[in-house]
Amino acid sequence: MLLRTLGGLELERSDFGRLKPLLLLTYLLVEGPSERRHLAELFWPDNADALNSLSVALTRLRKGVPGAVEADEVRAWARLDNDLDALKAALEARDYAGAIALYRGPFLEGLYLPDWSAELEEWVYTQREHVAGQVRQAYLVLAEQEAARSRFDQAAKLAAQAYQLQAAPALEPEDLLRLYPLLLAGNSFLLGEVRREAEGLGLRLEQRPEDARVQLRRVLVGRERELEVLRSLRPGQWAWVRGGSGIGKSALLRACSGQY
Repeated sequence: MLLRTLGGLELERSDFGRLKPLLLLTYLLVEGPSERRHLAELFWPDNADALNSLSVALTRLRKGVPGAVEADEVRAWARLDNDLDALKAALEARDYAGAIALYRGPFLEGLYLPDWSAELEEWVYTQREHVAGQVRQAYLVLAEQEAARSRFDQAAKLAAQAYQLQAAPALEPEDLLRLYPLLLAGNSFLLGEVRREAEGLGLRLEQRPEDARVQLRRVLVGRERELEVLRSLRPGQWAWVRGGSGIGKSALLRACSGQY
């Protein structure tokens, strides 16, 4: 079985479709082992016997999704293949194209429970925004890699997808400063919209297309050795990137790893 949380909430190869137990399963998969009392208050805030409601939901999960959920008198925890873990693994492995392919839509898209707590609702929306923000960064890294190879049309398409990504957090000034050259170099139809948004944040974007292309190409020119070293780093390894202001240190890091 596979729990899909991106673009909705469903359990593949199963006819189990109770939303609250599936949301409980999702919460445990994301947050790890959790105290039963906390779960009861989170999922049944107005229920006088919330702990019993939790027990019922856990029993339903054990029957409907065998082996996915375990619990003792104090805590509950879960283990099940799911698309969110696969997305996180792809991002950690710097497989940005793979991560984008896994992202079928916002986390728990369309999910609403009339009796959930404000805290649980906020958790869903926070997770949704966080995941979309990570996917946006993946789009931007791929766009910058394409632009560094002078594939400006493809870079602009990827940048446009990053800009229009549903459920992503509001764009920060530094995001707009990354987006604009990518869109400009590929003559995107979104240029005017991005420029107006930037002006609303007090940014003036007056770069010329040819200057944007030179800037974006410069990331990889003469940097093949540095890129090879940085891309070979394993999780937990570090490398120092030194140099004067304006030589492209940040752009080099974004092009190779997407870490900021």
